[in-house]
Amino acid sequence: MLTRRLLSLAPLNNQLPYEDQCLVFRAILMGGVARLPVPLISHRRGGMTQSVNFKFAHRRAEIARDMAREILELQQFLSDAIVLGKKSLVESLIAKKSAYCYALLRLFQNPMSLASLKQFWGDKAVSVKDKRRYARYYLLYPVLAVAHAARDFIRILKGRVTS
Repeated sequence: MLTRRLLSLAPLNNQLPYEDQCLVFRAILMGGVARLPVPLISHRRGGMTQSVNFKFAHRRAEIARDMAREILELQQFLSDAIVLGKKSLVESLIAKKSAYCYALLRLFQNPMSLASLKQFWGDKAVSVKDKRRYARYYLLYPVLAVAHAARDFIRILKGRVTS
């Protein structure tokens, strides 16, 4: 339940795409969160391979946008922690997550180049597992775009045959 206390703490950044996580974070810092052991709703999370006509060309921009949004959210978290006198509890965690987000943002916001990939690979904020994952995506992006287009075309054909 949302309370006035959560909202009156400080204004939320008006560039945040959504406020729910920031309000939950505030509630946690204020000591007022309870987690229910039973899910109250059923939520299915989709993926990029589950829909026909996936716009692969927009994926790089989406990753950059998502990282920029996460950075805004982390800045709001830190601001709220400072207002509540809890900065020391979260500062190192927020700094670590921010460094990770900035590394991905730089990789996907800059034009494709081996220099950008080399800088990303040398960044200590990103795990080797994630470096491999994003480097594969970064390098194989054109191949993946063609593969996804072919897959979508086959799905469309199968849909027409079975209909």
